[in-house]
Amino acid sequence: MQEYLQVARAAASEGRVDHALDLYDRAFGAAPYYDDDLVEEALNLLTGQRLTGEHLAEHADRVRRWIDGAAKDCDIMPRRMRRFVRVRLALGDLDAAVDLLAALIDSRRVELPAVLLDEDAWQPLADHPRFEELRRRYEPTVVAERIDRFAQHRLRGRPIPADLRAMLTVAWSGRSDRFENGEIRFFDPGERSGLEKSAAGPTAAAADAESAARDAAWAEVFRHVAVVGTWQDGAEFGYWLHPDEPDTGRPAVVQCDSEGQWTVLGTGCSLAEALVGEDGLAAAFREQGIAVLNGGTFGDHANRSLVVVHPEDLYQRVYAAQLARAGSGPRPTAVRPTAEDDDSRNGVAVDLPEPAEVPVDSADLVAILGRPVHADHVVDVLRRLGLPETVEIPPGKLSYAVSAPAHGIGMRFERAASRLPDPQAAGLAPEDILTAVVFFHADGVDNHAGYPAPLPYGLRFDQSRTAVRELLGTPRKTRDSGPSDEWDIGPGYLTVDFTKNGQGIRMLRHGMPLPARTRPAPRQ
Repeated sequence: MQEYLQVARAAASEGRVDHALDLYDRAFGAAPYYDDDLVEEALNLLTGQRLTGEHLAEHADRVRRWIDGAAKDCDIMPRRMRRFVRVRLALGDLDAAVDLLAALIDSRRVELPAVLLDEDAWQPLADHPRFEELRRRYEPTVVAERIDRFAQHRLRGRPIPADLRAMLTVAWSGRSDRFENGEIRFFDPGERSGLEKSAAGPTAAAADAESAARDAAWAEVFRHVAVVGTWQDGAEFGYWLHPDEPDTGRPAVVQCDSEGQWTVLGTGCSLAEALVGEDGLAAAFREQGIAVLNGGTFGDHANRSLVVVHPEDLYQRVYAAQLARAGSGPRPTAVRPTAEDDDSRNGVAVDLPEPAEVPVDSADLVAILGRPVHADHVVDVLRRLGLPETVEIPPGKLSYAVSAPAHGIGMRFERAASRLPDPQAAGLAPEDILTAVVFFHADGVDNHAGYPAPLPYGLRFDQSRTAVRELLGTPRKTRDSGPSDEWDIGPGYLTVDFTKNGQGIRMLRHGMPLPARTRPAPRQ
């Protein structure tokens, strides 16, 4: 492919346009997938010659093939996709132009879809029935019907709060960049959230008693959560509807992040106010007429007293009970209280594993990130932690987690296709299982004894948030509720979860990076 491209570019520089286009065509045919960068490069050559409509028609078949191939094989940026739509319009391909425009809007990468559809560039589509269908999505009556379906599906028939209705109206009218394609997005009525997929419940495919217990615990927690939306980072939020909570008309707002950690964002407040407390969106909400009076109580992982039954406590209780019923696993345990996290209100007896000798230092744990589970080094680490040396992801699941509470360590494994843009380029098959995340716990966090060895990068559990920033520099991402900071470091990213007052570290989450863009398998 590269040989064709070099000759094509040389021919283009010499003005031999037709020959260059032939070579681009051969390059695309030799590649396993269409590259949208190269498709645009070829289109630049074509349109840069100021060709007439006749000349464009002369190359129409190959241009259609290029654009269709790129649209199928690539995650195309909005600017480039809009250009592809205009080219198909210039060729008179109205149906194909509408298909590309719909794909662009459905990708949720356009901040203001209703504004996009108002552009004069789409005038040739004005009478096209599918273009009219796209525009009708954002009409007030259609939006209102969509909200009613949302309430039935997401809130399980409960009345929809006024602030949520206002946010959905703004989001689904397609004229605000704060919702749908901005910081937060609300799930469609029939869409399955990540939590819903994780909470399918125990199945015959569960690999072992621990997997079945984990499935049952997720299903029980989710039974009491009405998930309504998600942040850009993948954390999902909604209402906590456990029957033991007081019926105040304003249920607690909870969140589960991409690592499976639960947070109570607020109680006694509206959803809008809880989200404002999380990410400082007050001004943007008020601009849209969404009331954020504030006045509730906001919390984080460390403060379980905000609700009667905390989602993580419920998860641990069901998980332990399922293991006990299966005749395996530890007896139920509770999180060890700290000076700022008092669980004694429920009279729970604390029973955590005692810290063990250091079987694996942090350098070895960092070194297994991104490594396949069958690699000798990964198998050795699992063995030294007393964990099963064989890791399998159950069918229908996206990941598999293991934990060594006595050593303060947890790990999550994912398939290569979930983490690498091109597993084959790394010598891996898409279904190969990789070590995706390693967790280092402080004493008492999530039923773990504290990791007893030095943490990576010179960190210590007793360091304050200020001290960590001085050591690692300015974080690329930060969150103040359930305070955490994130850096690109080592083989991937490092998220540091701090105590509520910011004077200590609760947990490190060190993960291999997620791909910036994902390509499908090569064309056959």
